[in-house]
Amino acid sequence: MYKKTPVVEMLHRGHTYKYQGDLYDQEALVEFAIDLFHDSDIKKQVPKMPTFFEELRDVFQYSTAHKGGLLSAMLMRNDEGEIYYSAIFGVYVLPVLICWGFYKLMQVPYNSDDETVVKTKLLQAKNDAERVKIENWIKKHPTLRHKYRKWA
Repeated sequence: MYKKTPVVEMLHRGHTYKYQGDLYDQEALVEFAIDLFHDSDIKKQVPKMPTFFEELRDVFQYSTAHKGGLLSAMLMRNDEGEIYYSAIFGVYVLPVLICWGFYKLMQVPYNSDDETVVKTKLLQAKNDAERVKIENWIKKHPTLRHKYRKWA
């Protein structure tokens, strides 16, 4: 049985061809690989690689079959048939609340009341007055000017 363990198969254009001759006959192996693989009795088609959506469909079908149907999967029932309301909230309600919250958060900078312009002008006037006070104080104290400062 140990002598039949190695298997030689040729892969060519989406098909595999199995070699059934003597594994120690190198000339027969080379002829099989070059010309005779088409004459092999055992020819199999290589399965196609599944796409992402096929894999996703298989996972969905497996999970719905495991849960006992689509309704049980949507209601997130356990094996005893109890519904997990916290899981339903976390999957169906919480993402909607998060999206709504971000929507409202992004609206805040654009929703300004009519007094905002007036408040901004008053704040600017106050800042200008404060700047004038600082400049006058620096003029009264000449040692604080930039050219006399050691740390500037």
